[in-house]
Amino acid sequence: KKIPAYNNGAKTYIAVKDAATAIANALTVGRVGECYILGNFNYTHREAFEIIGKAIGVKPPAIKLPNYCIYLFGIINSFIGKLTGKKPSITREIAVLSGGYHCYSGEKARKELNMPCTDLSIAAKECKDWFVANGYLN
Repeated sequence: KKIPAYNNGAKTYIAVKDAATAIANALTVGRVGECYILGNFNYTHREAFEIIGKAIGVKPPAIKLPNYCIYLFGIINSFIGKLTGKKPSITREIAVLSGGYHCYSGEKARKELNMPCTDLSIAAKECKDWFVANGYLN
C-alpha cells in the first residue's frame, strides 16, 4: 500500500521457488558454459501491480506518472539522502531503471533446467503468506 503511482516500463517476473528450483537443477542438468535467464512472465508495471494487488487483497496504484516525474523524484531523493545520510526510498538509479522495458525469455531455463512456471498471482499470495507467518506483516 506504499506505492502511490506507477510509470511506463515492464519487467520479467519469477516466483522465488521457481528460481531456486532452476538453480538447484542447474547443478545437475545445466550445461557447462551456458547461461540461463530465470524469468517466467513479462508484465508492464500496471499489469504486475493489478495481478499482485488482486492476489494479496490490496488496491493497486491507480495513478500513472510520466517517467520524467519518477526520474525527478529519484534525483531529488538521492540528493536529500546525501545531505541527511538517510537511505532514500527511491534513488536516481532505481528511478531510471523503473522506466525501462526489461523483458526477457526464460524458455531455455524452463526446457533445459526443468524450471517451473508458477503464476504471478500464486507467487504473490505465497510471498504475502510467508511475510505474515514470519512476522514481517500484520
